Amino acid sequence: ISGFQSLSFTTNSRLLDASGTWGDIATTTAYTMCIVAKVTSAGTRDAVNRYNEPTFLGDNNANISLGCTFSTGGFSSFHYDDSTFVFTGPEVAQATGSWFMGLSRYDGTNIKVSVNGGADVSEAKTAVVTGFQTNSILLNRSTLGANTGVDGEIAEVFMMPSYISDANKTKV
Repeated sequence: ISGFQSLSFTTNSRLLDASGTWGDIATTTAYTMCIVAKVTSAGTRDAVNRYNEPTFLGDNNANISLGCTFSTGGFSSFHYDDSTFVFTGPEVAQATGSWFMGLSRYDGTNIKVSVNGGADVSEAKTAVVTGFQTNSILLNRSTLGANTGVDGEIAEVFMMPSYISDANKTKV
C-alpha cells in the first residue's frame, strides 16, 4: 500500500477510504483487481451474497456493488449485474497465514479469479450495474458492521479499468 510496508487490519479497523472512485479503475464491461495479502483468520462464507464476506476492496454502496473478498471458502470476487438480487462470484481456495496474490479479472462476459498465478475459476456474469462508478473505493469493507472486516495484512492493491489477458495474467 505504501510501497514499503503492509497495512495491517483487524476485524475492528474496518475502513480505509482510498483516493478516487470505482469509475477511475473499472468500467461496466472490464476491470482487473489484484491484492497481495495475508489473512490471519477467515470470515464467514456467504455463497449467495458475497458482499456479506470480509471485503478487501469494496465501495460505499449499502450492498457493495463489486469487490474482492476472503472467507472460509477462500479468495473470491463479485459484482452486481442488476439481473438478480444475488451477488455471487467465483472462488479459489486459499489458506490463512501465508502471503498470496489474488487476481480478479472481468472481460465483459466472465469474472475470473486466481491465486498466485494458478488456474482460473470462472463464473459467467453480465455487465456491472451502472451507477457504481461514482462510489468511493474502500479497503476492508463489510456490510455486517463491527468486527466483520478482513483480519490480516494487505501489501499491495492494483486496479485498472481493463482486462488483463490470460497470456499476461502471470506478468502482473
